[in-house]
Amino acid sequence: MSTSTACCQRTPIGASEPVPVHKIAGLDTYVAGNISSKNGVIVVYDIFGFYPQTLKGADRLAEQLNAVALVPDYLEGVYADHSWTPPDRAAFFVNNAAPPKVIPKVQATIAEAKTKFPSVEKWAILGLCWGGKLAALVSTEGTDFVASGQVHPGLLDPNDAKSITIPHIVLASKDEDAAVMAEYKTALEGRAGLDSYVDTYSNMHHGWMGARANLEDAENKKEFERGYKEIGDFFAKYLYNQRAQLISSITSHADSTTGGTGNTANKGGNIAADIIANLGANKGGGHTDGNTGAKSGGAADSSVADAPYSCHDDPGIVRNYNLKFGAKYTRRSIQVRPIHGASMPASNPVDGNLFESTTTGASGSNCPPPITVQVPASLPSVDASHIDFAISTTMERLLDSMDAFSVWAGNTNARFLVYIEPGANKRQAQRKAQYLGLNVMLFESDVDYENRYSLLVKLLAENARSQTTWACIMDDDTFYLSMPRLVNMLSKYDEKMPHYIGSVTESDAQLSMFGIFAYGGAGMFFSRPLLDELGKVWDECDAGTDHGDGKIAHCVYQFTRTKLEIAEELHQLDLMGDASGWFEAARVIPVSLHHWKSWFQADMVKISAVGEVCGAECVLRQWKFADGWILTNGYSVIHHGASVSDEEGAFAMERTWDDLNGSTDESYIRVLGPLRPKETDKVSFRMEDVIVEGGSVRQIYIRRDEKDGDHLLELVWHLAS
Repeated sequence: MSTSTACCQRTPIGASEPVPVHKIAGLDTYVAGNISSKNGVIVVYDIFGFYPQTLKGADRLAEQLNAVALVPDYLEGVYADHSWTPPDRAAFFVNNAAPPKVIPKVQATIAEAKTKFPSVEKWAILGLCWGGKLAALVSTEGTDFVASGQVHPGLLDPNDAKSITIPHIVLASKDEDAAVMAEYKTALEGRAGLDSYVDTYSNMHHGWMGARANLEDAENKKEFERGYKEIGDFFAKYLYNQRAQLISSITSHADSTTGGTGNTANKGGNIAADIIANLGANKGGGHTDGNTGAKSGGAADSSVADAPYSCHDDPGIVRNYNLKFGAKYTRRSIQVRPIHGASMPASNPVDGNLFESTTTGASGSNCPPPITVQVPASLPSVDASHIDFAISTTMERLLDSMDAFSVWAGNTNARFLVYIEPGANKRQAQRKAQYLGLNVMLFESDVDYENRYSLLVKLLAENARSQTTWACIMDDDTFYLSMPRLVNMLSKYDEKMPHYIGSVTESDAQLSMFGIFAYGGAGMFFSRPLLDELGKVWDECDAGTDHGDGKIAHCVYQFTRTKLEIAEELHQLDLMGDASGWFEAARVIPVSLHHWKSWFQADMVKISAVGEVCGAECVLRQWKFADGWILTNGYSVIHHGASVSDEEGAFAMERTWDDLNGSTDESYIRVLGPLRPKETDKVSFRMEDVIVEGGSVRQIYIRRDEKDGDHLLELVWHLAS
């Protein structure tokens, strides 16, 4: 067995703090996350106990996995002291921290957790340093866990790996013994049929994800976040089915910039603690706020997890989003009826109101009838092996973007050719791509970004396969709403003829500054004949002085006879600041859009999550209710103020975005007109979070209003029975 020399020598950062705890198997236990989830994680701290950094890591896992996370006090308040002499440390590991003495506590914890959290169907376990030894020892035949892991392991023994029977991940620091790590990895890989992953963070010290984490240091903080994300991604494969996991794990983070969860180590525990305190008592109790169905107090109803589309509200959820005291809460169920073989406009009326006065049914719950909406039936899945996508980016941005790529390109056989900087960790990217169902080829280039970008044409031409009929250059923040929609769009063109397809900026000011060509953010497409033609002349064409999209256009215009064909389904979206006017106009359901996480904020992964129930054809589709409320699915719920009639609101697009490069209203009329001024009295709920569970999707729309009070609207989508 190898003990990391840094295990007890490096000083913890900060100090352990009192935390809200509850008794589980007789042990004080920190609880975070969604106690009604179907997934649970036990985190075994390092030998220094309840440090804020460790609890923050548990919060991260709870958020990413939409799970309940438990951190039991297995050392029962007797923690290590970094000032101890070697004999003191030896006595500590032989007595209080001896694994054979602690393993029964772990087994008792999982046994009682199954009773306290009956909705949880699958559990994973993560151990830090000393805790990693425990995680490995409970991962043997007959274990109650479906996956396990350890970070900066302190008591690593390759013999333990030979007995592990469940998927296992190990993240080591630079301080661990490299030879022992290699032996441990070999032992894991020798387990036939066992999924395992061993990696070393060569720039990190032992303890970078626990009590020794210095989160004031930018590099440590970045690797802390990356480490927990990597653990969460690994666990998610076994806690969820892969597709549902992908959507749920990506979307379960409520962005702190919009008032989401996870800003402090203790917050998640406090939220869950308030609910757990009432488990088994006053179930479904609490008081309602007016006729909105808002509740406070009382226990979370576990029936939400079993039948997530029921009208029962979730009292804990109001406290998850930094809403002011007394915030209102409304929950509506929306049942979806797919319509086959019929086209529908982007905006449709709905009989009935969105905000109904609730009535009390026989069950005593506030249950307005479900809303029924019709949506076009989902397009059939497609094989996109004939499309190659090319991107120039950095490894950090690629890793961040692959989650979004997988929403529309995962398991479609489309291929990504990606230029990255030299020396990047290709193995990490390839592993993540494989997990997400993406076919990614990585190419290194030390050429500056603009010239590397234009070289994508040559990269595509040189790597085209026999089945390649279309090539696309895109940005790492280009988002396609679905692969079937994209394939349908391309099917309108004769692939045997040269085609240069794309879209231009919405701003004439931008257009006059840069020119008329396909803007890569919207997606620029080349048919195979044109790609082959460009490949033959690229070296001659590349001698020009232009770069980026402009250079590519110059090569097309000067060295071929092909001209740009505008595809109105593709959207560059050069809209800075607030793009709500474009989304809420619902002119079309786009094939692509751009700048969703840079020039403006519209989390397309969360927005698209509702497609798990109603298909990609319902994403960003709009419904107008009899009471004047307008739902743009996945984006917002609004009601026009007195200054705008419903007719005017439907006719003209609200000009919400900022001026850019000298643009005015006139700059946008050509593409986006008619326009109208930005409303000052519009009431708006913006979607801030989404929860995918079972056969439903829960969208969280929030109106933050200092004058009239905050209001959370939860829409629960499910298929009509």
